[in-house]
Amino acid sequence: MLADAFAAERLRLAKARGLLFWGFLFVPLMSLAFGLIGTVITVATRRAPGDPGLTFAANDLAKAASEAMTQTDLIPVQLFFMLAAAGLVADDYRWETWRLVTPRNTRANLLVAKLMTFGVGAAGSILLLAVFSMVSALIDGLATGDGFTSNFSFATDLVRMGGSFATSWLELIAMASLAMLLVVLTRNAIPAVISAIGLWAVQLLAIDRIAKGLTGPPGVFDYAFLPAFSADVLRTALLAGAPPESQPAAWPLAFLALALWAAGLAALAVWAFQRQDLTRE
Repeated sequence: MLADAFAAERLRLAKARGLLFWGFLFVPLMSLAFGLIGTVITVATRRAPGDPGLTFAANDLAKAASEAMTQTDLIPVQLFFMLAAAGLVADDYRWETWRLVTPRNTRANLLVAKLMTFGVGAAGSILLLAVFSMVSALIDGLATGDGFTSNFSFATDLVRMGGSFATSWLELIAMASLAMLLVVLTRNAIPAVISAIGLWAVQLLAIDRIAKGLTGPPGVFDYAFLPAFSADVLRTALLAGAPPESQPAAWPLAFLALALWAAGLAALAVWAFQRQDLTRE
């Protein structure tokens, strides 16, 4: 039954071209456009290679892909994903289609299928961010003559790219679960999107205060109450050095906390939807 609901949701998303484009394709395409514009500006404004003080680093394709996948931590980027997550659920309230689908499947299956559909779309979007970033870096290296780095480590770069993907995907799933929960409670997409983004933005203030006062590894409560902090710890551990908040001993706890947030919010959304009175629709 879940497979049927999942197939139906994928078909609906494929036909909802506006939601598909703005929710999952717009961000990677804009990332590619900005990268190409940057290359054009560099070529147009660069002085002669022999000018003193001018040094240009070679392009690292693997690093570019890893960094591109972490762009999902930006609030403007998250906004488009949350519009997609909320739209997947809110459309059934708007068009009153719950009456047609709830007799044919369980409510849990219907909502989980929507979250799975979002997960597939988010995964594809994150991978497109990585691919387009590598394409942009490739074009930049050829157009500017900066070339490419040759210190590629299969094990290190594969872990870094895989970790960046998993972190970004889990955080988006957690946010999407929250957005879907809020849609169920409010029966409207706009309050859900604003609230989900707002709650994540508020965490940035708390993260900033924690980072300024941190002299050692963060405590369990920092992860328990701040899923965005767990995501930041994982990204820092993957892409940067090893400040106190990204010690090797901390990242498994951060990953577990983020996964529990995603699962817990999804379960809460299903619980609320199962107990909702849909006769008002």
